[in-house]
Amino acid sequence: MTPQYPYILFFYQPGSPGGQDVSGNWIPQSEGQWIEAGKCRDSATSKGSSEQMTDGIANLYDFLIQMPPKTTIVPVGTKIRVKQGDVIRMEGNVQRLYVGQLHTKVWV
Repeated sequence: MTPQYPYILFFYQPGSPGGQDVSGNWIPQSEGQWIEAGKCRDSATSKGSSEQMTDGIANLYDFLIQMPPKTTIVPVGTKIRVKQGDVIRMEGNVQRLYVGQLHTKVWV
């Protein structure tokens, strides 16, 4: 039987640009890193799908990612990646987020 959430969702946390603190001490630049958000499943759309928003604007998206309800919330605009083991299945930016009682949805 296939698991309900067979993949892992990661989000990119950018590093700091470095510079000086308020005392004038130099702070080194830090690298960004990929952080695990939790389990997920994804479905790709063959031609790209659109969803009509409440403001009347239609957003085009290529992937719908579904996660359990208590998964880490990934804000709109965040760069994400879905992996199956060491294989990257998809990568993109969050366009829309829905948190419901039964699951969380992310459109990319």
